[in-house]
Amino acid sequence: EAERAKVVTQIAEEMEKALAALIDKDLVNVRRNKFWMEVEIKTSLLFPSGSAQIASSATATLSKVAVILGRYPNPIHVEGFTDNKPIRTLTFPSNWELSAARAASVVRLFSSAGIKPERMAAIGYGEHQPAADNATPEGRNTNRRVVLVVLADPSARRLRDQSQAGSQQEAVPMDSAQAPDMAPVVLPGAAPAESRP
Repeated sequence: EAERAKVVTQIAEEMEKALAALIDKDLVNVRRNKFWMEVEIKTSLLFPSGSAQIASSATATLSKVAVILGRYPNPIHVEGFTDNKPIRTLTFPSNWELSAARAASVVRLFSSAGIKPERMAAIGYGEHQPAADNATPEGRNTNRRVVLVVLADPSARRLRDQSQAGSQQEAVPMDSAQAPDMAPVVLPGAAPAESRP
């Protein structure tokens, strides 16, 4: 476990160095703990408004990220989030579709950059896990983001797998009386990103 945490720290440090200029502008944030590291990118950097097509100006940034991630075997979850302003287009009937399509666009770019597809998942949360209050333009801007989650355990497929491996828990059948003893499971719309298991 200590070795896995060390790898996560190494990935985070490489990201911080490669993305320093964007971190200074508060367009990117890098966070880590022993189970995963996150790179949070404001969607204003990545996508035109209401679109899931990656802006040509963002390709160089995502390519830098892909080069770093390509050196490691760790699983990658790409999570899309929006503000709560409704979108109703033929392509995106709701923010669910927009956030998922944005995450999928990043996954597709990473795949074309050589990252193995089986390492990745695209997840859309829509507006259902805000990081700030949607009542202000600043809050809505904060909520429009893509988060790259890199799991510490290369054999884990989900955050739940990571948590259970880290806590040495075995998968056992459970009924509702056992639920409090089990590691929490993250479902879309169920818990904020900061409270991952």
